[in-house]
Amino acid sequence: MPPAPRPPVHIVHLLYRFAAGGLENVIVQLVNGLPQAEFTHTVVALTSVDADFARRISRPGVQVIALHKPPGQPFKLYPTVYRLLRRLKPDVFHSCNIAALEFAPMAALAGVPLRLHAEHGWDVADPDGSNRHYQRLRKFYQRVFVFFSFDVKEAKTHMG
Repeated sequence: MPPAPRPPVHIVHLLYRFAAGGLENVIVQLVNGLPQAEFTHTVVALTSVDADFARRISRPGVQVIALHKPPGQPFKLYPTVYRLLRRLKPDVFHSCNIAALEFAPMAALAGVPLRLHAEHGWDVADPDGSNRHYQRLRKFYQRVFVFFSFDVKEAKTHMG
């Protein structure tokens, strides 16, 4: 008797906002491009979702959530993200860029087994990646993430 098929891997993508942009296009391509039988997705924006942009997701059943974070530190959002992750029970937590980085502990506490973080370029406030505070944050959070970067300078350094 053949083994029972595995349920699809559920990925929660967490980013600052979901509207036109390079990083956001990468998320759309991932959601639309990964095999539907193997992966399900939820896109969570800390701030807002542009409904027109969200329609670029052609795969049915993808939930897109806006958390409406006000300006400033997101501390009040930690319990919300924790509860959301507990409810969604994702297999993978995929955070994008510095704004979403600090939610790694919530994913770990919520029991998400795999946590990935991607830097798709640098933050608007740190266009060359030299902000020491952000560098320390990235180094600290590498302990709870599989960490990777789409920074061209960094990629060239690793390629020799």
